[in-house]
Amino acid sequence: MKATILRISFIFLFLSLMGAGCEKKEELSTNDYLLIKDVNAKVFKSLKSVDENNQPKDYDWAISTNQNYLDSTQILIDDNILAPLNLADEFKVSGLKIVVSGKKFVKRNQVLTSPNFKSRFGFAFEITEIKKLN
Repeated sequence: MKATILRISFIFLFLSLMGAGCEKKEELSTNDYLLIKDVNAKVFKSLKSVDENNQPKDYDWAISTNQNYLDSTQILIDDNILAPLNLADEFKVSGLKIVVSGKKFVKRNQVLTSPNFKSRFGFAFEITEIKKLN
């Protein structure tokens, strides 16, 4: 009797371990997003390209939500960088502090520089609400 219970226990344990890794992981598509609501942030210019004399030529606008750098002149390039898809001209002011809400597309990196640089990326971000901080 003890041997039967022991065998059944081992079989149950074996089957449990086999099924543990079989959980289907939900894959994210390029349209999956995280909602960001009323986050303090700062707008900044990101160098997009340089001319033939290695001088700044084009800029792109980005948003940093890194709370440690909101009162700094520095911008840390990290996972807190958003590449806005719909930033209105009135908010295109370098260093402007804002409160922003929107959709951060978790699988869509938006390049902020030309293909030659390939150094600065931000998460594609659709703004749903934005306002300037005083």
